[in-house]
Parts: sequence; C-alpha cells; structure tokens
Amino acid sequence: EKATMSAIEEAARAWSLALTQAGTDLSEASHKIQATFADSSAKLVSSGKEEIPDPIKLLRRIAALESAVVALRKESSEVRQKRNQISVEVTDLLCQNAQAIDQMSRKAKGPHESISRNEEELDHEWDQLARDVLRENEVYQSKRNTESNNGNDITENPGRIATSANT
Repeated sequence: EKATMSAIEEAARAWSLALTQAGTDLSEASHKIQATFADSSAKLVSSGKEEIPDPIKLLRRIAALESAVVALRKESSEVRQKRNQISVEVTDLLCQNAQAIDQMSRKAKGPHESISRNEEELDHEWDQLARDVLRENEVYQSKRNTESNNGNDITENPGRIATSANT
C-alpha cells in the first residue's frame, strides 16, 4: 500500500513538473513571438509601411470578444423575453382600457341623449378591436420567434391594427 502511494505521489510530482515546464515553454515562446513581431513591425514602420499587428494581442482580444459575445447573447435573450412579456401585458391592458372607456362612456350618457348607434353595434366594434389587437400581438410574437430562430434580431413593424369594425 505504501509502495502504491509512493508511486502515485511520484507520478503526481512528475505531472506537476511537466505542466510547469510546459507553462514556462509557452511563456518563452510567447515572448519570442512578440519580440520577433515587434522587430519586424519596427523595420516596416521605419521603411514607411504599416505596422504588423501583434498576434498575441490579437489572440487575447479574440478571446475577450468571444466571452463578451456569450454575455451579450444571454443579455439579448433576457431582453427578448422581457419584451415579449411586456407585449402581452400591454395587449391585456389595452383591452381592459378599451372596455373601461366603453363602460364610462355609457355611464356618462344621460337618458335624454340619443345614441347614434345601438349598443350591440358598439359591443361588436369593441370585440372586433380586441380581436384585432390580439391578432396583431400574435403576429408580433410569431415574427419575434421566427427572428429568434433565424438568429436575426432585426425588429420589424408588425403592421397597423385595424381600428374600424367595418374592415
């Protein structure tokens, strides 16, 4: 058992040393590359040509941008979900407000006032408006889902809501 533990410890030490040596080798190679490109770039600049970008800095920048893209995708997804939620809430509020306005309008009319259209027509128009609003919300949601599935985050105008019961 002690022999097995010693062998495992020895293997772990050897592995640790190999990793340390690999890190040192990579660091040296990185410095050599940076020095080579700095010298080459300086020669080009002195001869009037453009500077050669440092590949190490470029690789670091690419890695930073890749991690930023992941964070932005997550944030974009959260914003898209919130926007969809707000769209549903606004549609619900719009329908509730339309009904409340209709009820207040009916209460405000006195018995001596004549109604130009009967209440059934008004009810039909409010119902039609509510259906139009819900249909437009469905179109909006459908377009947003299609854009999300295609990776396209361009916002499109889903169209105008028909506000007349005559359409």
